[in-house]
Amino acid sequence: MTQGQKPAVAAGAIILFFFSGAAALVYEVLWMKELSLLFGNSAQAAAATLAAFFAGIAAGNAYWGRRSAEIARPLRAYGLLELGVAASAVFYFGVLRAYDSIYGALFGLFEGTPVSFMLIKFLLSFLLFFPSAFFMGGTLPIMAQFLVRQKETLGRRASALYAINTFGAASGAFAAGFILPQALGFKTSYLAAMAATLFVAAAAFLLSRQEAATAPQSVHGHSSEAPRDRKEFAGLDALKSTAFSQQTMAAVAGLSGFAALGLQVLWIRMFAQVLHNSVYTYAAILSVFLLALALGGAIAREAARRQLNPHWFMPLLLTASGLCVAASPVLFHSLTGGGAYIGGDAAFVGYMVRVVLIVAVAVGLPATILGVLLPYLFKVAETGPRGPGETVGTLVTINTLAAIIGSVAAGFLLLGWLGLWPSLQLMAALYLAAALWLVGGGFPKTRLARAAPIIGVLVLVTVLDTNRLPLVRIDPIEKKETLLKVWEGADGTVAVVRRNGHLRTKLNNWYTLGSTGDMTTQQVQTHLPMLLHKNPKRVFYLGLGTGITAGAALDYPVEKVVVAEIAPTVIKASREFFGEFTNGLYDDPRLSVLGEDGRNVLRGARQDFDLIISDLFIPWKAGTGTLYTIDHYETSKQRLRPGGLYAQWVPLYQVTQDEFASIALSMLQVFPSVTLWRGNFWAERPVVALIGHRDASPLDVDAPLMRASRQALAEHRSGKGDTVPLIAHYAGSMNVKDPVFANAEVNTDNRPIIEYRAPINHRLEKAGRAKWFVGEQMLEFMADRADRAALASDAYLSRLDPVWRNAVQAGYYFHAFRALQKWEDEDAPIAEKAYRDLLQRTAIEIGRPDSPRPSRSPG
Repeated sequence: MTQGQKPAVAAGAIILFFFSGAAALVYEVLWMKELSLLFGNSAQAAAATLAAFFAGIAAGNAYWGRRSAEIARPLRAYGLLELGVAASAVFYFGVLRAYDSIYGALFGLFEGTPVSFMLIKFLLSFLLFFPSAFFMGGTLPIMAQFLVRQKETLGRRASALYAINTFGAASGAFAAGFILPQALGFKTSYLAAMAATLFVAAAAFLLSRQEAATAPQSVHGHSSEAPRDRKEFAGLDALKSTAFSQQTMAAVAGLSGFAALGLQVLWIRMFAQVLHNSVYTYAAILSVFLLALALGGAIAREAARRQLNPHWFMPLLLTASGLCVAASPVLFHSLTGGGAYIGGDAAFVGYMVRVVLIVAVAVGLPATILGVLLPYLFKVAETGPRGPGETVGTLVTINTLAAIIGSVAAGFLLLGWLGLWPSLQLMAALYLAAALWLVGGGFPKTRLARAAPIIGVLVLVTVLDTNRLPLVRIDPIEKKETLLKVWEGADGTVAVVRRNGHLRTKLNNWYTLGSTGDMTTQQVQTHLPMLLHKNPKRVFYLGLGTGITAGAALDYPVEKVVVAEIAPTVIKASREFFGEFTNGLYDDPRLSVLGEDGRNVLRGARQDFDLIISDLFIPWKAGTGTLYTIDHYETSKQRLRPGGLYAQWVPLYQVTQDEFASIALSMLQVFPSVTLWRGNFWAERPVVALIGHRDASPLDVDAPLMRASRQALAEHRSGKGDTVPLIAHYAGSMNVKDPVFANAEVNTDNRPIIEYRAPINHRLEKAGRAKWFVGEQMLEFMADRADRAALASDAYLSRLDPVWRNAVQAGYYFHAFRALQKWEDEDAPIAEKAYRDLLQRTAIEIGRPDSPRPSRSPG
C-alpha cells in the first residue's frame, strides 16, 4: 500500500472517491435538467451548460494540482474540497431564483440578438456551476497526492483512482437517470446529492485523523517544502518525461479529451436514429460510456503495472482507437439491421437490456480503448520533476479543456458541415494521425508499432468506408418512400420523404412531424381553437412541424402569428418543401418564426396572446414532458389575454389513460375551466384537445364555432352537405371529481411524471401489458360525458338551447360508429343511425322559425 499511509485509511479514501464520482454525475445530470428548463431544451443551451461545468473542472485540476505539493495533509484537504462542493451547491438555489426574477427583462433586452443572449446564458451557467465544479476538479490531483508517495507508483495508482472515480460517475449517471427523479423529485435528489457530498467530506475528515502527517514528497523524493520558484508551476513543466516530450504528452491528452467528448455527442446522435430517445435511453448510453472509460482506466493500471513500453504501446493504442471508432458505425448498422427501430415487442426492462447490449457492443470497445489513453499518460509522466498531484492535474486540465472544444465542435460544426458518418471517420482519422506522428518521432519502436498506423489508415479508407451507409431508413417497396433531402444539425437529423405521393417530415429517422396526407387533422388543430375564441388577434404556436397547422391561422383576420420551433432544421424543411401547403405562411408579414424553445419564449415574452396552441408531441421523448407541467401551464396562462385559450393537443394513441389524466389534472390546477374536444373521429389514432380557459365562461351562442355549426346543420337539413358540425367535436368538461382522476398525479417540473412514465408505458404497450387510451376504453370515457344527465349539468353548455346537446351526443355516436366500423362490429349501423337521427333532430329544431332563443344566463 502507499508508503506512510495505513492500509485501512487508504482503502477508506478510495471508497470515498467512488462516492465522490457518483455524486458529481448526479449533480451534472440534475444541473443539465434544471438549466434545460431555464434556458430551453436546445442543443445550444446544453452546450453552454456543459462548457461551464467542464471549465470549472479544468480550473480546479489546474489550481489544486499546482497547490497539491504544498499541502501537508492532502486527505484533510480532500475533505475540505468536498465541503466546498456542498457549500457552493447551496449557492445554486439563490442564483436560480435571481435569474428567474430577471428572465423576462433579459429576454426582452436580447430577444433580437440570440448570440448575445446565449453569452448571457453561458455566463449564468458559469456562475452556477463553476464554484462547485472548481472544487470537484481538485479532488483527483489532491487524492493522487495523498496516495502516491513513490515515483514508480504514479501510473498504476493514479490510473486506479481515475477508474474508481469514473465507475462512481457511471453509478451516479444511472441513479440520476433511472431512480432519483422518480423516487424523490429533482429538488430532493439534489439535496440527496448534497447530503452524500457532506457525508464524504465528514468521513474524509475522520480518516484524516489517522493520516500520516509527514510533509509530502515529490516523485523525485525531495521535500515539497523546499523553496521553489513560483514560475516553475507554469506551462507544461510538470509533463517532463524521459519517454515523450511535453508537447507530445499534452497533444495526446488533448486528443483524448477532444475525441472522447466529441464521440460521445456523435454516438448519442447515432443511437437517436434507432431508439425512442427518452431520458432512460440517454442515461443508458451515458452509463455505458462511463463504464467503458472506467474499464479503460483499469486496463491502464494493468499496463502501468506491467511496465509496458510507451514507445510501442501508445502508437498501438492510438491505432486501435482509430480503427474501433471507424468500425462503430459499420457495427451499429449491422446490429440494428440497417438502422431499424430497436425494440420489437419487448417490455421496458427487456428493451433497456437490449439497448445496453447493443450500445456496449457497438461503442463499448472503442470507448474502453479511448479510456486507456489519459490514465496511461500518468504512467508516462511519472519520471517528471513535479509531484503526483501537479502531474495529474496538468494532464486532466488539458484533457478537459479539449473536451469542451470537442463536444462543441461535434455538435455545432461537424454534424452540420460533414454529417454523422464523415464526422466519425474524421475522429478515427485523428487517432490514426496521432499514431503516425508518434512512430515518426525517432523513438525505438517495434515493427508492429511502425506498421500498425499505416495499416489502420488503409483499413479506414477501404474496409471501413462509411459512405455506403444510409443515415435515414426508407422503404421504397412497401411504403413507396423516396428520400428528398436530409439536414443534420445540433438538434437532430431531419429528413423530408415522399410516401405514396405525400410529403412528410421525419426527425431522427422515426418521428413523423406531419404529412401532406393528413392536412385536415393538422388544420383542425388551428380551426377549432380559433373558432372557439370570439376574436383572436394574436396566436402563439408551440412547435412548427410541417407548418400546415400554423398556416391555417392566416384564414382569419389575425394581427400576429408567432411560431416557436426548437429545431432550426425543421424550419428549413418546412420552408423549402411545404410552402405550397402552408397557406402562404412564409410570405405573410404577420408571421414570426423563432428557432427557440417555445416554453422559454413564453416565459420571457413581453406580449400577450389570445390563443396558445401546443402541437402534438411524442410524450416519451426526452424534454417533451416539460410541456405538460403545471409550471408551464402557469406561465402560459400569464401570457393569455382576457378570454384567452390554451389548446393542448394530445395524441391518445401515444398515451395511457393515466397519462392523459395526469395532463388534464395538471391543467385543472391552473385553468378555471378545461374542456375536451375531438380533433378527429378516428378509431385507432384519435387526437383530442384539452382547452384551458383563462376565464371560466360558458360557450357563447354567438361564438364563431356556433355559427359554423349552424351552417353545417343547415346543409344537413337541406341535403346539400354531410359535414360534422364543430359542436359535435365537443366531448365534455373536465372535473377534478371525475373518477378518471382517482389515481392521477399532477405533472410538475420537480416531479415530471409524464417524462419518466411515458417511456415505460410505451414499452409496456408494445409488449401488450398496457393500453393506449383508444378503442373501447376511450369510447367508454367519452360515453360518460355524452350522457344526457352529464350534458344537462355541463356548465360550459349552459348558455345554449338544450337542443344543442343532441349535436354533442351525435358527435359521440359518430365516433363510436367510426370505431365499430373499423372493427367490423355488427353494432356499427346502430351507432350510425343514432348519429344521423340526433343530428337531423338538431338541424330541424335549430332551423324552425319559432325555435326558442338561447339562454343568456351566465350558467
